[in-house]
Amino acid sequence: MDSRPRIRVCNGFSLIELLVTISILAVLLGIGLPSLVTFINNNQITTQANDLVYSFHMARSEAIKRGAQTRVAAVNGNWSNGWHIQADTNNDGDYLDAADILLQWEPLAGGSSLAVVATNAPSNSVISFNSRGSNAQRFGRTRSRGRGGALSAARESIERSMTLLQNQKSPSLH
Repeated sequence: MDSRPRIRVCNGFSLIELLVTISILAVLLGIGLPSLVTFINNNQITTQANDLVYSFHMARSEAIKRGAQTRVAAVNGNWSNGWHIQADTNNDGDYLDAADILLQWEPLAGGSSLAVVATNAPSNSVISFNSRGSNAQRFGRTRSRGRGGALSAARESIERSMTLLQNQKSPSLH
C-alpha cells in the first residue's frame, strides 16, 4: 500500500468566490448599461437621419435621370409616419397614383419623431427637386462651409433635432 497522503482536488467554485464574481459583474453592468442604451439610441438616430438624407440624394438623382420634378414627401404630412420619393410617372400633373411612389420608408422606430423645416417652401411636408437636381426650398440650417454642402448640413440639422426629441421622450437612466 501507498502511505502517501492523497491530495484532494476540488472542482468548482466556493460560495464566497461566486458571490464576489456576481457582485463585480453587477457593478460593471450598472456602470455600462446606461452607456450602452445611449449608444444604441444615438446609432438609431444616426441611421434614421442617414435614411432621410439618402432619400434626398435619391430623389435628386431621379429628378436628373428622368428630367422631371421629383419630391420627397412625408406620409400624411408627418415625417414621423415615414416618407416616400415621388415622381409624376404618367405626366398627369399629380402625385396621387400608386406608380408615382418610387421608394417608401416606414415610420420611425423607437418612438422617435421628426420634423423637417423647409424655409421658402409652401409646405414643410414636401421637398422637391427640379430636372436639374436643384431645389428652391432651403432647410432650416443649410449654409455650411466645406465638404458636403447643403445636404450634409441638413443631415446634421436633422440628426441634432432627432437627438433633442429623443432625449425629451426617453427617461434618463443615470
